[in-house]
Amino acid sequence: ECCVAAPTCATVTSCPTNKLLRRDSTSTICRGLDCTPEECCVAAGTCGTVASCPTNKLLRRDSTSTICRGLDCTPEECCVAAPTCATVTSCPTNKLLRRDSTSTICRG
Repeated sequence: ECCVAAPTCATVTSCPTNKLLRRDSTSTICRGLDCTPEECCVAAGTCGTVASCPTNKLLRRDSTSTICRGLDCTPEECCVAAPTCATVTSCPTNKLLRRDSTSTICRG
């Protein structure tokens, strides 16, 4: 009658901005009788953790500040269509736009 079940992070219903509930929330036991967001919420992942993007896609320019939906970021969330030369409207004198401009991917 003197002992009660220790609370877990599963009792925490929300986390502060840029933080997500721990994956192991149902098994993470809190220190006190009530769990706090400080114990149970972890930093959300950012696109800066994505190592590579699929063909014809580039990592977002704001990748280090783009927060992902989950703790791990996916290329679908963090990679954007690479620009092509089709966006170029004019060339300097003595130069012509490439014939394959719609498929030529720019470096930046």
